[in-house]
Order: sequence, then C-alpha cells, then structure tokens
Amino acid sequence: MLWIKEVVKSADFGGTGPIFIVASDNREYILKFRMSDEGMDIQNFNEYLGYKISQEFNLGISPHEIKIINIDELGYNEIQKAYEKGKVSENSLKYATQSFGPNIAIERLKNVQKTTSIENNTFLSKVRFLDNLLMNRDRYVENPNILKDINKEKYYAIDYGLSLLECRIYEALEDDYIEKYYMLLQECDILKDSRYCFKGKEFSKKFDINLFSAKISDIIDSMPKEWEPIRHKVFIVELLSARLARKLKEGCKCPFELFR
Repeated sequence: MLWIKEVVKSADFGGTGPIFIVASDNREYILKFRMSDEGMDIQNFNEYLGYKISQEFNLGISPHEIKIINIDELGYNEIQKAYEKGKVSENSLKYATQSFGPNIAIERLKNVQKTTSIENNTFLSKVRFLDNLLMNRDRYVENPNILKDINKEKYYAIDYGLSLLECRIYEALEDDYIEKYYMLLQECDILKDSRYCFKGKEFSKKFDINLFSAKISDIIDSMPKEWEPIRHKVFIVELLSARLARKLKEGCKCPFELFR
C-alpha cells in the first residue's frame, strides 16, 4: 500500500473533491476518497471493479494503473497543509477528514483531455458493454467521462464510481428489498436509459461464465479488507455473472426510480 508523499492540488471535477498527489512510488495519481455521499467505500469499490474488469478481460478502454493509498495522520497532515496554502479545496478537506485508511488512486495520464467527440466505434462498443454490465449510466452528452490523447486517436474511459444503479443496489441490499427486483436487474438494459449518451451496439464476445465469476471474485478479494461493500461479494459476483449471461429484454430499462 502506498502513502502520500506530496499533495499537488484539488481536481476541478468530482463531487468528493479528488486530489492530485505524488505517492511514495514517486508517481502521480488522482486520489479518490473512501467517503462519498453514497456512503463509505462504495464509489471506491465500484471504481476499482470497473477498471479491473476492463484490464482482466483485455477490453483496453481503462488501462490506468490502480493503486491503494493509505491516508494516515501524516498523509492527512499533508492534505491539511495543502489546504492552508490554497492548493486543496474545502470540499476535498471535508472528504479527506472522513477517509482515513485505504483509498483508491488512479494513474494520472499525461497529454489527455476530456472529449465529447469519440471517433472509434470499437472503443465505444466496449464502453457500452462494460457500462451495461455494471449498470453505469454516468455518461451524458455534456460529460461522457471519456479522455482523449491530444497527440493521437487514443481514448480512455473513466469514472465507474456510480455503477450499480448509481449505488442504489447497495441501498436495496442494506434495506433487504433487493429480491423484489432481482430478475429485472438481471435483464435490464442501461443503454435504453434516456440519460445514457452512447447509443448503439455492444462489444460482442463469448465469455466462460465460470471463469468470469472466478475473476470477479478474485478482483473483490484483492480489494482492501476494510472496504464495507466487500461483504456483498457473493451477491455482486452472482448478479454480474447473470448479467453477462443475460438476454436483454427489448425496452427493459434499469429501475433507477425503484431505488429512490
């Protein structure tokens, strides 16, 4: 596990005030805090899951290196000093205060910028596949959460923190009413949601369901044991495996409204 060596600044995006840091391996990362408005560790869990699935199954859409950064007293002091110097926002400090322990750190890519124009159909089909698998609709026309290399036609998908129906599946698990919607959750199609901007065909590939389930289980096992959503591992593995093997029903939208 890495630790904070230097705090660079707050990012100009993200509701939880992520910060750019230099870690103890002398590399630069975007540090995303454990605490979010959805609860402790939920967005970190989703982010880690999304990036690791992209990498384990060679989708090539989110190749960023993922590390775990421990925020201890020394690390928090670095964030606080950066706040006093005007480098870090009050919002970042607020979430850092509640995020001691293991947090996710995503490799900061160089020479990239956000884009709303993507001219690579294969890339888009893979983004649709992973978003649909994870029920992630956090890609809107005004902000599709895609980065483009400024020097070449290379794209990167980012931001899986609001997967699993904007984290509402965890609410349903906690409140013990998930079974009521389980069949719908297996069959619903995030691409049919009006807010999701990438309409079109998904990437098509045959997966061994047993191997897929084992890899998802391994990904979750590799997460910090302190992350609270890990206790839902069996359900998450089962649901994602069912969605991989699913036959989507035409017009079957994911039930966001049922979790409000």
